[in-house]
Amino acid sequence: MTDKIVIVGASLSGLSAAEAMRAQGYTGRLTIIGDEPYLPYDRPPLSKAVAMGRVSASQTTLPRRFTRGDDVEWRLGIAASGLDLDKRQVQLADGQTVPFDRVLLATGTRARGWSNPGQAKLDGVITLRGRDDAEQFSLRLAARPRRVLVIGGGFTGSEIASSCREIDIPVTVVARGAVPLVGALGSVIAQRAADLQRAHGVDLRCGVSVNALEGDSEGRFRAASLSDGSHVEADVAVVALGAIRNTEWLKGSGLAAGPIGVVRLSWVDNIHCRWEWCCLLNHALIGIEPFSAVEGDGGKHSAIASVCRDEPSGFERTLRDHDLICGRRHTDQLDVDPKLA
Repeated sequence: MTDKIVIVGASLSGLSAAEAMRAQGYTGRLTIIGDEPYLPYDRPPLSKAVAMGRVSASQTTLPRRFTRGDDVEWRLGIAASGLDLDKRQVQLADGQTVPFDRVLLATGTRARGWSNPGQAKLDGVITLRGRDDAEQFSLRLAARPRRVLVIGGGFTGSEIASSCREIDIPVTVVARGAVPLVGALGSVIAQRAADLQRAHGVDLRCGVSVNALEGDSEGRFRAASLSDGSHVEADVAVVALGAIRNTEWLKGSGLAAGPIGVVRLSWVDNIHCRWEWCCLLNHALIGIEPFSAVEGDGGKHSAIASVCRDEPSGFERTLRDHDLICGRRHTDQLDVDPKLA
């Protein structure tokens, strides 16, 4: 097989798919497009080791076994801005186009910012998603702020709070739920996690939200007012309110792209997708994470690799049997609506 495959998204998902393609015999042309100027890197250390200054962000680069050679083209630092299915081209933000025979969509998500644009611009209000974010946050922690305010009590918010306490920086976590992480861990374990946070000095405020972020005359973040009427003074506010799927660049492509993922309303045999949630109609050939839901734990990436070898995978065979399939990340099975099957 000698066609050209383009992967849009140069994070872990895109790299994993590319490595699987090469490992399982795909020898055609391969181009990987990423909006950041960096090779794929590991994100979990960003809110821990990098934030605490123990390793640099450059040390988080992921290992590559099959994608180090000249037979893989990395187009980094330029975002994809459009997808032309008729011409089979990915449009880039700088006006260039990249032709493809098959395209894998792996643009993932970005951090959800603070909802008030003016307040979001205050110096000290940040999100933590990428390498640049982590380096900025590390510098701010090194400056020893009076307090760090974490808005959101999910995994990222909890990790940031843990990092702050490990280097003895006061931190307040504001979570709307009764306890942090209850949706992911359940009430019993989440309560234990909350107890551990408080035992380690985290000022944990549950059942409340942030009404407004306040700055001084020089535009620096200085405090936040909460829904219970209380006031938290801090020098840094980390917005950890989840993520937004990067689907805007697909507007006008013929793919129905939105917050839940991507829906294709007609047959297509050259589009593949890797998102936390994907829906597909009329046998659109789109990969859903986790592939292990169909392929088994040992074959997480074999569905994509099989597609690139023109061989039917278990995932593809499932697509042939159902018109609508939905898959969720962190689930053990694919849920098929029998009314639409």
